Amino acid sequence: MLLPIIEHRQPNPKVEALLRLLILISSTGVFMYVVVNIIGNFICFKLFGTSYVNIDLDGELTSLEIQTYKLTQLFYQVGAFLLPPLFVAMVMRKSPGRLYSLEKKAFRRVMWVFLPMLLFFAALASSHLVEIISWIEWPSVLLESESLSMKLMDTLLATSGGLGWLVNLLIFAVMPALVEEIYFRGCLQRIFGQLFRNHHVAISMGAIVFALIHGQATGILAFTFMGLVLGYLYHITTNLWYPIVFHFFNNGISLLLDGLYRQGHLQTDPNDIVLPPAIGWAALLLTIGALVMLGKYWDRVSVRVKLDTAQEAWVKVFASSDLLKIQMVNDSLARDGYDVMIVNKKDSSYGFGEAEVHVPYHQYESARAFIDQSS
Repeated sequence: MLLPIIEHRQPNPKVEALLRLLILISSTGVFMYVVVNIIGNFICFKLFGTSYVNIDLDGELTSLEIQTYKLTQLFYQVGAFLLPPLFVAMVMRKSPGRLYSLEKKAFRRVMWVFLPMLLFFAALASSHLVEIISWIEWPSVLLESESLSMKLMDTLLATSGGLGWLVNLLIFAVMPALVEEIYFRGCLQRIFGQLFRNHHVAISMGAIVFALIHGQATGILAFTFMGLVLGYLYHITTNLWYPIVFHFFNNGISLLLDGLYRQGHLQTDPNDIVLPPAIGWAALLLTIGALVMLGKYWDRVSVRVKLDTAQEAWVKVFASSDLLKIQMVNDSLARDGYDVMIVNKKDSSYGFGEAEVHVPYHQYESARAFIDQSS
Protein backbone atom coordinates (compact mmCIF):
# COMPACT_ATOMS: atom_id res chain seq x y z
CA MET A 1 0.00 0.00 0.00
CA LEU A 2 1.41 3.36 -1.00
CA LEU A 3 1.04 6.23 1.42
CA PRO A 4 0.24 9.66 -0.03
CA ILE A 5 3.13 12.09 -0.10
CA ILE A 6 2.29 15.24 1.82
CA GLU A 7 4.14 18.28 0.57
CA HIS A 8 5.04 20.76 3.28
CA ARG A 9 4.93 24.33 2.04
CA GLN A 10 6.42 27.24 3.89
CA PRO A 11 3.94 30.08 4.48
CA ASN A 12 4.18 33.05 2.14
CA PRO A 13 5.97 35.93 3.99
CA LYS A 14 3.76 38.55 2.30
CA VAL A 15 0.60 36.72 3.29
CA GLU A 16 1.86 36.46 6.86
CA ALA A 17 2.71 40.17 6.86
CA LEU A 18 -0.78 41.04 5.62
CA LEU A 19 -2.34 38.89 8.34
CA ARG A 20 -0.18 40.61 10.97
CA LEU A 21 -1.28 43.99 9.64
CA LEU A 22 -4.93 42.97 9.90
CA ILE A 23 -4.35 41.67 13.43
CA LEU A 24 -2.64 44.93 14.40
CA ILE A 25 -5.43 47.11 12.97
CA SER A 26 -8.29 45.07 14.42
CA SER A 27 -6.65 44.69 17.84
CA THR A 28 -6.01 48.45 17.93
CA GLY A 29 -9.73 49.14 17.60
CA VAL A 30 -10.68 46.48 20.15
CA PHE A 31 -8.10 47.42 22.79
CA MET A 32 -8.76 51.14 22.37
CA TYR A 33 -12.49 50.63 22.93
CA VAL A 34 -12.07 48.29 25.90
CA VAL A 35 -9.26 50.16 27.66
CA VAL A 36 -10.54 53.70 27.08
CA ASN A 37 -14.33 53.44 26.91
CA ILE A 38 -14.85 50.67 29.43
CA ILE A 39 -11.90 50.43 31.83
CA GLY A 40 -10.76 54.06 31.60
CA ASN A 41 -14.20 55.62 31.96
CA PHE A 42 -15.04 53.32 34.87
CA ILE A 43 -11.85 54.16 36.79
CA CYS A 44 -12.14 57.89 36.08
CA PHE A 45 -15.73 57.92 37.30
CA LYS A 46 -14.71 56.14 40.50
CA LEU A 47 -11.77 58.49 41.11
CA PHE A 48 -13.12 61.85 39.95
CA GLY A 49 -16.89 61.41 39.73
CA THR A 50 -16.89 61.99 35.99
CA SER A 51 -15.59 60.41 32.80
CA TYR A 52 -14.26 61.51 29.43
CA VAL A 53 -17.63 61.17 27.70
CA ASN A 54 -19.14 63.72 30.11
CA ILE A 55 -16.52 66.43 29.48
CA ASP A 56 -17.51 69.40 27.32
CA LEU A 57 -14.27 70.19 25.49
CA ASP A 58 -15.71 73.46 24.13
CA GLY A 59 -16.13 74.94 27.59
CA GLU A 60 -13.79 75.75 30.48
CA LEU A 61 -12.52 72.59 32.15
CA THR A 62 -12.55 72.18 35.90
CA SER A 63 -9.59 70.75 37.80
CA LEU A 64 -11.27 67.34 38.08
CA GLU A 65 -12.08 67.34 34.37
CA ILE A 66 -8.45 68.11 33.52
CA GLN A 67 -7.28 65.21 35.69
CA THR A 68 -9.90 62.99 34.07
CA TYR A 69 -8.77 63.92 30.58
CA LYS A 70 -5.09 63.32 31.41
CA LEU A 71 -5.80 59.90 32.91
CA THR A 72 -7.95 59.03 29.88
CA GLN A 73 -5.06 60.07 27.63
CA LEU A 74 -2.86 57.60 29.50
CA PHE A 75 -5.40 54.82 28.96
CA TYR A 76 -5.60 55.77 25.28
CA GLN A 77 -1.83 55.45 24.86
CA VAL A 78 -1.84 52.02 26.46
CA GLY A 79 -4.89 50.74 24.59
CA ALA A 80 -4.11 52.19 21.16
CA PHE A 81 -0.33 51.86 20.92
CA LEU A 82 1.04 49.47 23.54
CA LEU A 83 -1.31 46.51 23.82
CA PRO A 84 -1.82 45.89 20.05
CA PRO A 85 1.92 45.32 19.30
CA LEU A 86 2.17 43.12 22.40
CA PHE A 87 -0.81 41.12 21.13
CA VAL A 88 0.82 40.72 17.71
CA ALA A 89 3.98 39.41 19.41
CA MET A 90 1.88 36.97 21.45
CA VAL A 91 0.14 35.69 18.29
CA MET A 92 3.55 35.24 16.65
CA ARG A 93 4.81 33.49 19.81
CA LYS A 94 7.77 35.86 19.93
CA SER A 95 9.30 37.82 22.76
CA PRO A 96 8.28 41.51 22.38
CA GLY A 97 11.74 42.58 23.48
CA ARG A 98 13.43 40.59 20.73
CA LEU A 99 10.76 41.14 18.09
CA TYR A 100 10.78 44.92 18.48
CA SER A 101 14.53 45.27 19.15
CA LEU A 102 14.07 46.30 22.77
CA GLU A 103 16.77 44.07 24.20
CA LYS A 104 19.08 46.01 26.48
CA LYS A 105 21.95 47.29 24.34
CA ALA A 106 24.73 49.64 25.35
CA PHE A 107 24.54 53.04 23.70
CA ARG A 108 27.52 53.72 21.50
CA ARG A 109 29.45 56.74 22.65
CA VAL A 110 29.11 58.50 19.31
CA MET A 111 25.31 58.52 19.72
CA TRP A 112 25.51 60.82 22.75
CA VAL A 113 26.89 63.41 20.34
CA PHE A 114 24.98 62.41 17.24
CA LEU A 115 21.46 62.24 18.73
CA PRO A 116 21.45 65.83 20.08
CA MET A 117 22.83 67.08 16.76
CA LEU A 118 20.19 65.19 14.78
CA LEU A 119 17.48 66.33 17.17
CA PHE A 120 18.49 69.98 16.77
CA PHE A 121 18.55 69.86 12.96
CA ALA A 122 15.31 67.85 12.74
CA ALA A 123 13.44 70.21 15.09
CA LEU A 124 14.41 73.23 12.99
CA ALA A 125 13.56 71.41 9.76
CA SER A 126 10.12 70.29 11.00
CA SER A 127 9.32 73.86 12.11
CA HIS A 128 10.25 75.04 8.62
CA LEU A 129 8.04 72.40 7.03
CA VAL A 130 5.04 73.78 8.93
CA GLU A 131 5.68 77.19 7.38
CA ILE A 132 6.11 75.77 3.87
CA ILE A 133 2.45 74.74 3.65
CA SER A 134 1.05 77.67 5.66
CA TRP A 135 -0.40 79.11 2.43
CA ILE A 136 -2.82 76.20 2.01
CA GLU A 137 -6.45 77.08 2.71
CA TRP A 138 -7.58 74.10 4.75
CA PRO A 139 -11.28 73.31 5.18
CA SER A 140 -12.80 75.24 8.06
CA VAL A 141 -13.78 72.03 9.86
CA LEU A 142 -10.10 71.00 10.04
CA LEU A 143 -8.99 74.42 11.27
CA GLU A 144 -11.72 74.48 13.93
CA SER A 145 -10.69 71.01 15.09
CA GLU A 146 -7.04 72.05 15.35
CA SER A 147 -7.99 75.25 17.16
CA LEU A 148 -9.96 73.23 19.70
CA SER A 149 -7.04 70.82 20.13
CA MET A 150 -4.60 73.70 20.68
CA LYS A 151 -6.93 75.28 23.22
CA LEU A 152 -7.30 71.95 25.02
CA MET A 153 -3.53 71.37 25.03
CA ASP A 154 -2.99 74.88 26.39
CA THR A 155 -5.38 74.09 29.24
CA LEU A 156 -3.72 70.75 29.99
CA LEU A 157 -0.23 72.24 30.07
CA ALA A 158 -1.23 75.18 32.28
CA THR A 159 -0.25 73.45 35.52
CA SER A 160 1.71 74.81 38.43
CA GLY A 161 4.30 73.08 40.55
CA GLY A 162 6.87 70.41 39.90
CA LEU A 163 4.41 67.54 40.31
CA GLY A 164 2.13 68.88 37.60
CA TRP A 165 5.07 69.27 35.22
CA LEU A 166 6.22 65.70 35.92
CA VAL A 167 2.72 64.40 35.18
CA ASN A 168 2.76 66.29 31.88
CA LEU A 169 6.20 64.88 31.13
CA LEU A 170 4.90 61.36 31.69
CA ILE A 171 1.78 61.78 29.56
CA PHE A 172 3.16 63.92 26.73
CA ALA A 173 6.80 62.81 26.50
CA VAL A 174 7.63 59.51 28.22
CA MET A 175 4.59 57.48 27.22
CA PRO A 176 4.31 58.73 23.61
CA ALA A 177 8.00 58.07 23.03
CA LEU A 178 7.78 54.52 24.34
CA VAL A 179 4.43 53.26 23.05
CA GLU A 180 4.37 55.09 19.69
CA GLU A 181 7.85 53.86 18.77
CA ILE A 182 6.91 50.28 19.66
CA TYR A 183 3.77 50.61 17.53
CA PHE A 184 4.95 52.60 14.51
CA ARG A 185 8.62 51.67 14.18
CA GLY A 186 8.91 48.38 16.02
CA CYS A 187 5.71 46.76 14.75
CA LEU A 188 4.14 48.65 11.83
CA GLN A 189 7.37 49.48 10.01
CA ARG A 190 8.51 45.86 10.31
CA ILE A 191 5.20 44.64 8.87
CA PHE A 192 5.44 47.08 5.97
CA GLY A 193 9.00 45.87 5.37
CA GLN A 194 7.80 42.30 5.04
CA LEU A 195 4.88 43.34 2.87
CA PHE A 196 6.74 45.52 0.37
CA ARG A 197 10.27 44.06 0.69
CA ASN A 198 11.73 47.57 0.48
CA HIS A 199 12.83 49.45 3.59
CA HIS A 200 12.41 52.90 1.97
CA VAL A 201 8.77 52.13 1.20
CA ALA A 202 8.25 50.64 4.67
CA ILE A 203 9.72 53.69 6.41
CA SER A 204 7.72 56.08 4.22
CA MET A 205 4.45 54.22 4.79
CA GLY A 206 5.06 54.14 8.54
CA ALA A 207 5.85 57.87 8.57
CA ILE A 208 2.65 58.72 6.67
CA VAL A 209 0.49 56.69 9.06
CA PHE A 210 2.36 58.28 11.99
CA ALA A 211 1.50 61.75 10.65
CA LEU A 212 -2.14 60.92 9.91
CA ILE A 213 -2.70 59.50 13.40
CA HIS A 214 -1.64 62.83 14.94
CA GLY A 215 -4.49 64.48 13.05
CA GLN A 216 -2.97 67.90 12.38
CA ALA A 217 -3.42 68.99 8.78
CA THR A 218 -1.20 72.07 9.13
CA GLY A 219 1.60 69.93 10.54
CA ILE A 220 1.24 66.96 8.20
CA LEU A 221 4.63 67.55 6.54
CA ALA A 222 6.41 68.10 9.85
CA PHE A 223 5.00 64.91 11.39
CA THR A 224 5.78 62.93 8.24
CA PHE A 225 9.34 64.23 8.26
CA MET A 226 9.81 63.32 11.93
CA GLY A 227 8.39 59.87 11.18
CA LEU A 228 10.97 59.46 8.41
CA VAL A 229 13.80 60.51 10.71
CA LEU A 230 12.67 58.07 13.41
CA GLY A 231 12.14 55.31 10.85
CA TYR A 232 15.60 55.63 9.31
CA LEU A 233 17.17 55.93 12.76
CA TYR A 234 15.59 52.59 13.69
CA HIS A 235 16.47 51.01 10.35
CA ILE A 236 20.12 52.06 10.56
CA THR A 237 20.74 51.11 14.19
CA THR A 238 18.28 48.16 14.49
CA ASN A 239 17.84 49.32 18.10
CA LEU A 240 14.45 50.78 19.03
CA TRP A 241 15.89 52.58 22.05
CA TYR A 242 17.52 55.21 19.82
CA PRO A 243 14.24 56.45 18.28
CA ILE A 244 12.59 56.19 21.71
CA VAL A 245 15.23 58.48 23.24
CA PHE A 246 15.02 60.82 20.23
CA HIS A 247 11.22 60.97 20.49
CA PHE A 248 11.34 61.58 24.25
CA PHE A 249 13.78 64.48 24.04
CA ASN A 250 11.89 66.04 21.14
CA ASN A 251 8.67 66.10 23.17
CA GLY A 252 10.39 66.80 26.48
CA ILE A 253 12.29 69.83 25.23
CA SER A 254 9.07 71.26 23.78
CA LEU A 255 7.41 70.86 27.18
CA LEU A 256 10.37 72.47 28.91
CA LEU A 257 10.37 75.50 26.60
CA ASP A 258 6.61 75.85 26.99
CA GLY A 259 6.97 75.75 30.78
CA LEU A 260 9.74 78.37 30.75
CA TYR A 261 7.58 80.65 28.60
CA ARG A 262 4.57 80.25 30.89
CA GLN A 263 6.71 81.16 33.90
CA GLY A 264 8.04 84.27 32.20
CA HIS A 265 11.62 83.06 31.68
CA LEU A 266 11.19 83.32 27.89
CA GLN A 267 9.84 86.47 26.26
CA THR A 268 8.63 84.79 23.05
CA ASP A 269 6.36 81.78 22.73
CA PRO A 270 8.49 79.03 21.12
CA ASN A 271 5.50 78.04 18.96
CA ASP A 272 5.38 81.53 17.41
CA ILE A 273 9.01 81.59 16.24
CA VAL A 274 9.33 81.64 12.43
CA LEU A 275 12.70 80.65 10.99
CA PRO A 276 14.23 82.36 7.98
CA PRO A 277 13.78 80.06 4.94
CA ALA A 278 17.55 79.72 4.48
CA ILE A 279 17.95 78.30 7.99
CA GLY A 280 15.00 75.96 7.52
CA TRP A 281 16.28 74.53 4.24
CA ALA A 282 19.80 74.21 5.66
CA ALA A 283 18.43 72.30 8.68
CA LEU A 284 16.51 69.99 6.35
CA LEU A 285 19.63 69.20 4.30
CA LEU A 286 21.76 68.81 7.43
CA THR A 287 19.25 66.34 8.88
CA ILE A 288 19.36 64.22 5.73
CA GLY A 289 23.16 64.46 5.60
CA ALA A 290 23.45 63.44 9.25
CA LEU A 291 21.36 60.32 8.64
CA VAL A 292 23.46 59.39 5.60
CA MET A 293 26.66 59.83 7.62
CA LEU A 294 25.24 57.75 10.46
CA GLY A 295 24.33 54.98 8.01
CA LYS A 296 27.85 54.86 6.61
CA TYR A 297 29.41 54.94 10.07
CA TRP A 298 27.09 52.25 11.44
CA ASP A 299 27.79 49.94 8.50
CA ARG A 300 31.53 50.33 8.96
CA VAL A 301 31.41 49.66 12.70
CA SER A 302 28.74 46.95 12.74
CA VAL A 303 30.21 44.76 10.02
CA ARG A 304 33.95 44.96 9.53
CA VAL A 305 33.99 44.25 5.83
CA LYS A 306 35.27 46.29 2.90
CA LEU A 307 32.51 47.23 0.51
CA ASP A 308 33.37 48.45 -2.99
CA THR A 309 29.82 48.52 -4.33
CA ALA A 310 26.36 48.23 -2.91
CA GLN A 311 25.94 44.87 -4.67
CA GLU A 312 28.70 43.40 -2.46
CA ALA A 313 27.01 44.51 0.75
CA TRP A 314 25.82 41.03 1.78
CA VAL A 315 27.46 39.15 4.63
CA LYS A 316 27.30 35.61 5.96
CA VAL A 317 25.15 35.31 9.04
CA PHE A 318 24.86 31.50 9.28
CA ALA A 319 26.60 28.45 7.78
CA SER A 320 25.96 24.71 7.98
CA SER A 321 26.51 21.52 6.01
CA ASP A 322 22.88 20.59 6.74
CA LEU A 323 20.84 22.01 3.85
CA LEU A 324 17.57 21.45 5.71
CA LYS A 325 18.86 23.54 8.60
CA ILE A 326 20.01 26.23 6.16
CA GLN A 327 16.55 26.36 4.61
CA MET A 328 14.88 26.56 8.04
CA VAL A 329 17.08 29.47 9.13
CA ASN A 330 16.53 31.21 5.79
CA ASP A 331 12.74 30.84 6.04
CA SER A 332 12.66 31.98 9.68
CA LEU A 333 14.59 35.14 8.85
CA ALA A 334 12.40 35.83 5.82
CA ARG A 335 9.21 35.46 7.87
CA ASP A 336 10.59 37.92 10.40
CA GLY A 337 11.17 40.56 7.74
CA TYR A 338 14.85 40.11 6.88
CA ASP A 339 16.23 40.14 3.35
CA VAL A 340 17.98 36.79 2.91
CA MET A 341 19.62 34.61 0.30
CA ILE A 342 21.29 31.19 0.36
CA VAL A 343 24.79 30.69 -1.04
CA ASN A 344 25.30 26.96 -1.57
CA LYS A 345 28.99 26.00 -1.40
CA LYS A 346 28.27 22.33 -0.81
CA ASP A 347 29.70 19.94 -3.42
CA SER A 348 26.80 18.20 -5.16
CA SER A 349 28.76 15.01 -5.96
CA TYR A 350 30.71 14.33 -2.78
CA GLY A 351 28.62 16.15 -0.19
CA PHE A 352 31.37 18.09 1.54
CA GLY A 353 31.38 21.83 2.17
CA GLU A 354 28.77 24.15 3.61
CA ALA A 355 25.89 26.35 2.54
CA GLU A 356 25.54 29.87 3.89
CA VAL A 357 22.72 32.27 4.67
CA HIS A 358 23.51 35.88 3.76
CA VAL A 359 21.76 39.11 4.79
CA PRO A 360 22.41 42.79 3.93
CA TYR A 361 25.18 44.21 6.07
CA HIS A 362 22.85 46.68 7.83
CA GLN A 363 20.75 43.74 9.11
CA TYR A 364 23.69 41.63 10.27
CA GLU A 365 23.65 42.37 14.01
CA SER A 366 19.88 42.02 14.34
CA ALA A 367 19.79 38.81 12.24
CA ARG A 368 22.65 37.33 14.23
CA ALA A 369 20.85 38.05 17.52
CA PHE A 370 17.64 36.58 16.05
CA ILE A 371 19.41 33.31 15.13
CA ASP A 372 21.16 33.07 18.51
CA GLN A 373 17.91 33.49 20.44
CA SER A 374 15.97 31.15 18.16
CA SER A 375 18.44 28.28 18.50
